Amino acid sequence: MGTPYYMAPEVWRGEPATRRSDVYALGVVLYELCAGFPPHREVRVKELRRVRSESDAPPLAEVAPKVDPRFAGVVDRCLKREASERFASGEELLDALEQLVPAATGAAIPEGNPYRGLHSFEAEHRALFFGRSGEVRAVVERLRSESFVLVAGDSGTGKSSLCRAGVLPQIEDGGLQEGRAWSIVRLVPGRRPLASLAAVLAPVVKRDDEDALAKQIAGEPDLVCREARKTLGSSAGLVIFVDQLEELLTLSAPEDAGATAMFFARIAAGVPGVRLL
Repeated sequence: MGTPYYMAPEVWRGEPATRRSDVYALGVVLYELCAGFPPHREVRVKELRRVRSESDAPPLAEVAPKVDPRFAGVVDRCLKREASERFASGEELLDALEQLVPAATGAAIPEGNPYRGLHSFEAEHRALFFGRSGEVRAVVERLRSESFVLVAGDSGTGKSSLCRAGVLPQIEDGGLQEGRAWSIVRLVPGRRPLASLAAVLAPVVKRDDEDALAKQIAGEPDLVCREARKTLGSSAGLVIFVDQLEELLTLSAPEDAGATAMFFARIAAGVPGVRLL
C-alpha cells in the first residue's frame, strides 16, 4: 500500500517494495517539482495500475522543456516501469545526480577579486576574510578550554568559511597556546564516515591499516583515544575539524553515523591534546 501516484508498478501489482520502488517514488517527487504535477495525473486512480504497468511516464522534457535535459534523463530513468531499468538504489541515483554538478558551477572568479560571492573561503583567503574577527576570537577562546565546540547556523551563513579562513589559521599561528604544537585534520563525513575518520586519524596514531582502525573506532573508541593521547604526548595537539557535520544525518550510512557520533562524544568528554570543531 502507498500513495497512489507515487507507487511503482510492481507495488501496484502487490509485489514487495524494494529500493528500486523507492527510487520510483523519488522520481515522482522530482518530476512533480519540475512539472508542477505528478506523471499520469490525468489518469483516474482506479486506472493507474493498468497504465503504469503498460507504459512509462511521459518524458519530463516534454512537460518541462526548460529543465536541463540531462537531469530530465535521470528522472525518466527513475520512472521506468521495469524495475531493472531504474537506478538500483538511492546511492546510485545520487551518483548520477552528482555527475551533473560540475557543469552547473558558475564562472570562475577573476584573480585578485576580494569578493568570493557564493564560494566559501579557505585558509589561503584569510587576508580577504574580514568582518568576523569577534566570532573567530570567541571560537578560539572556547577551544582553549573546551574539548568540543559546535559552530551552528542556517545554511549559507558562512560557518565553513569562519572555520577555514578564520579559526583554523589562528590555531596554526599558535592561537590555542597551551604550549602545544597543534596540527589540524579536516574530516568530511560523506557516505562512509568511519572510513573517512580512520583516514585522517591513521597518521596521527601511526597506523597503516585504515580498515582495522575504522573497526576499532567503532568497537573500542576509548583505546583509539588513548593511542592518540600517547602519540601526541604533552608537546603536540590535534584539532579535528568536521566540515559538513550534518552529513552524518543526511548522507551517511546509519550504523557508520552512529559509531562516528559515539567517537565524537568520547572526544567531547575530554581527551588531553585533542579538540573537536
